[in-house]
Amino acid sequence: MNVSLRRTRARVALGSLGAALATAGVAVAVAGNPLASGGVYHGCVGKSSGLLRVLAHGEPCGLNEIPIDWNRAGPPGPQGPKGEMGPPGAKGEFPTVYRRFERAVLEPLGTLRLRVPCHDEQDEAKFDSVVVGGGYFINVLQPDGTLNRTLLDVDVFANAPSTELRSDRDDPAWDIGIVNKTTLERHALGFVICFDRGSK
Repeated sequence: MNVSLRRTRARVALGSLGAALATAGVAVAVAGNPLASGGVYHGCVGKSSGLLRVLAHGEPCGLNEIPIDWNRAGPPGPQGPKGEMGPPGAKGEFPTVYRRFERAVLEPLGTLRLRVPCHDEQDEAKFDSVVVGGGYFINVLQPDGTLNRTLLDVDVFANAPSTELRSDRDDPAWDIGIVNKTTLERHALGFVICFDRGSK
């Protein structure tokens, strides 16, 4: 009879303490810091009284007490429902890729250095341009006035993006270097492929 009564009182005492902890946030005042590392509280429950005693950090339970631990934040709750799909984003803008050409005469037994920038001189300071390719064509003027496309007897020593900027306002370009090894006049057509990242 007495044993059953003591167990009932123990459950009441624990329940009252839990309510106090839930509503007020503080149930027992102790010396030192009761919160251990990792956000865990440590306490002791009396075997005969059923009362809970909050331990200071590093303090052990007595022989007639049962140790108990609990988290400060509690276990994580279940995952919430999936949110609704957001509105579609704005349509992206793709840069316009363009080609620009420059013509030049390759004199007999002469050397030609042709530089083809992405923009004309009046526009080269306005845009932030990127070179993505380039190349050239060679036309030979025949005695009868017709053009014959050929690369025979021509040495090409440059056909790549320009590595030289003559000024801060200079535009990226494609460099072409050709040596005419014949006595025939030739016509060179150089081109560059670019796109603009924006205005300067």
